Amino acid sequence: MSKRRLIPIDLFEDHYFGSLDNLARLTWIGLVVACADDQGRFIDNIAFIRSKIFPYDSDITNDQIESIISKFADDRKIIRYQTGNIKLIQINSWRDYQMISWSSESKYAPPMHWIDRTKKHPLK
Repeated sequence: MSKRRLIPIDLFEDHYFGSLDNLARLTWIGLVVACADDQGRFIDNIAFIRSKIFPYDSDITNDQIESIISKFADDRKIIRYQTGNIKLIQINSWRDYQMISWSSESKYAPPMHWIDRTKKHPLK
């Protein structure tokens, strides 16, 4: 997984992003930079998500994060799905947020009809 993520400048001009409250905005940025792998995918576990984005904020609750994640799903910004016993999240417009030149494969299966994009160095 890439160790660096970028926050695109256009994000701050996005009407959806602008309609969110500050906690939801920071959560969205955190999903992109702290949770998602190179394919925009991560485990759907609210405690895990909260710990990755807000490790120092004991006043932010799992219920608050669940409410925000549910809103993102309702608004079709993410896909919540399950593979076997694992609950996962896919960021829908991942490629709009991150243009990773040498993206790694995800260790998680994609949602139905999703096509990953990976690029590897050719074998010598």
